[in-house]
Amino acid sequence: MPARRALGLLAALILLPSPGRAAQRPRASALRIDPAEAPRIDGDLSDPVWAKAPPIGPLVQVEPVEGAAPSEETVVRVAHDGANLYVGILCRDREPSRIVGGERRRDARLDSNDRIEFVLDTFLDRRNAYFFQIGATGGRGDALMTNNGSNFNKAWDGIWDARSAITAEGWSAEFEIPFATLAFDPATTVWGFNVERTIKRREEANRWAGLRQNLSLFRISEAGDLEGMEGLEQGLGLDLVPYALGRVNRTHEPRDLDLTGEVGGDAFWHPSPSVTATVTVNTDFAQTEVDEQIVNLERFSLFFPEKRRFFLEDASIFDFETGGRMFRPRDFLPFFSRRIGLDPDGNPVPILAGARVTGRESGWEFGGLAVETEAKHGLDREALFVGRVRRNLGERSVLGAIGTFGDPASEGENGLLGFDYKFTTSEFLDDRNLSLSAFGLGTWSEGSDDHPFAYGAVADYPNDVWRARLGARVVQDDFSPALGFVRRPGTRLYDGAFSWNPRPQTSIRQLEFGVEPRVFTDTSGEAETVEVEVTPLGIEWDSGDEARVFVRPTYERLDEDFDILDPDGVDASGDEITIPEDSYSFVRAGIRAESASKRPVSVEGRFEFGDFFDGRRTDLEGEVTLRPGGIWIVGGEYEINRLELDDGDFSVQTARLRTEINFSTEVSLETLTQYDNVSDTVGINSRFHWILRPGRDLFLVLNHGWAPAASGGHAPERTEFIAKLSYTFRF
Repeated sequence: MPARRALGLLAALILLPSPGRAAQRPRASALRIDPAEAPRIDGDLSDPVWAKAPPIGPLVQVEPVEGAAPSEETVVRVAHDGANLYVGILCRDREPSRIVGGERRRDARLDSNDRIEFVLDTFLDRRNAYFFQIGATGGRGDALMTNNGSNFNKAWDGIWDARSAITAEGWSAEFEIPFATLAFDPATTVWGFNVERTIKRREEANRWAGLRQNLSLFRISEAGDLEGMEGLEQGLGLDLVPYALGRVNRTHEPRDLDLTGEVGGDAFWHPSPSVTATVTVNTDFAQTEVDEQIVNLERFSLFFPEKRRFFLEDASIFDFETGGRMFRPRDFLPFFSRRIGLDPDGNPVPILAGARVTGRESGWEFGGLAVETEAKHGLDREALFVGRVRRNLGERSVLGAIGTFGDPASEGENGLLGFDYKFTTSEFLDDRNLSLSAFGLGTWSEGSDDHPFAYGAVADYPNDVWRARLGARVVQDDFSPALGFVRRPGTRLYDGAFSWNPRPQTSIRQLEFGVEPRVFTDTSGEAETVEVEVTPLGIEWDSGDEARVFVRPTYERLDEDFDILDPDGVDASGDEITIPEDSYSFVRAGIRAESASKRPVSVEGRFEFGDFFDGRRTDLEGEVTLRPGGIWIVGGEYEINRLELDDGDFSVQTARLRTEINFSTEVSLETLTQYDNVSDTVGINSRFHWILRPGRDLFLVLNHGWAPAASGGHAPERTEFIAKLSYTFRF
């Protein structure tokens, strides 16, 4: 009987709606207007429509003082004409000269700026949303959010427009978001909506709904209700996006010049407002930013994030709940789209064609992706498939399944099937956050009779003052998703975290005292890695400056020799340096610090030192960012790792210089210059982007590299110049 009662209580917790939640949720209405009344999007709120649209209600301070009145008033108004959603926001400020701006580019990081951000839950499922933001000087960005903010796809680019302007009253912003850009439930006349304003010089955050410090704007379940969302139209729901590209590719030794041209494009179709079908032909990624040059000093593969636009569109549908923390490096993914279109060495493999269908209907979410790649670099022509489905259970839970088929790196076949489950609430113990998740996966490979599994579960208590997390994961030997990423196969992981983060109500905003143990064993249970990161003190000041001290005792067992680096040109001997098979115990410590990004000059730094396997290692990393105002932003990064091991000593150095010139909110030039002393190469990636109008883009890209010359020094190795025009036709 007790077990039956416990199961009944769990079912009620998962499936029943939240009592009293609707009464606590703020509500507002979007004004329906005639298309002739639509405002001109220029950041000026003098259009008559803004006088007619009622304000949604006051914002309330969340940071630094929960529930306090904002230091400055914010007035938010919403309207629509059936084809577009309009949001007008007045950010009053008694000291306009102290407004923090500088960013003007599309998809800029606005953490250093005064800004407005809002979310739209267009299916009112209390889990998923579109995210939009704009800074005081015009920088703007967007994203897709799923699973109550646990997945944040910042690389998504929708077609919409926004402008801001600094005035004598403070600053103001206007948004125009076409409904053709959004997927939504046409039967739902109420959308989830929340908005937050950041006043950067005070590190102050004011929000409309979800007014607790242990919540964030990303907690979609706490958004308010926006009524009046009826009569919405998408036209034919068809976008055609052709592109034309010209490429000049020059190798310097031996000398060769290659001129090529390409055409291709994408088509997006909404057979209904909640379903999107996409077709791509001769897919091109010329404008994608290059990966950072990183020297791997670990035994396991590095993770590089997906940056290609085709795979980022609706990518959140394919996200799988493995319990990984949002800001921790991803080390286990059943589906990782970078496996498609790249060979094992990272060389591009042309994508001939692809198709994708995603949607949400009646509590279901689904997605399917099929891609065909060209035979190249010794790989056969491959057809690759991914399928994903999720079902909402009540207001708090979601159950999903995923399947993949195909192997882009071999001639054999490979498949994966699995499920995931997540329960999330912000009402645990009345007003605390809690999430529980679990998953199970199995793979098979052609020529093998084995069907290895991976499975795990996580309990997370992510709150403001007390935070805790406990999880476990098993990845069996030979578990191999060919379209996924598994950093440490054949292991068991036991992962935890506990921290106390008091708010002393002084110039110090919050303190941190915490411990994070992490244990990897092999499948028989013998320890491979045991590390415990202890934070004896972390400080966040009201100014936005932060510092954190840490100590990390570590145990590592090597079953075989570890060739940590081939240091030709780095170590005087030129010999390979090896850490012998053995068991090692060592302690490392360090400090991380960063100054507030609101300043014209901000710095970040990390210093870490201590024993390392059979020797010592010292790391020093620094970053300086200059924001002098106007159109320039310059950032420099430098890292040196000094290793003194029994087999030899060497230093690894990497350097990056990022420059950004924003001629206007539509025209920008970004350049990334990189160097490391292991490859001894210098690379430049420079991208000029002109937004002719939203959805119509011109890119000019220059890639140039220098390599060591036989006669000494460096010589040009390869130069590539690309001009690409993409043009959206919307019907």
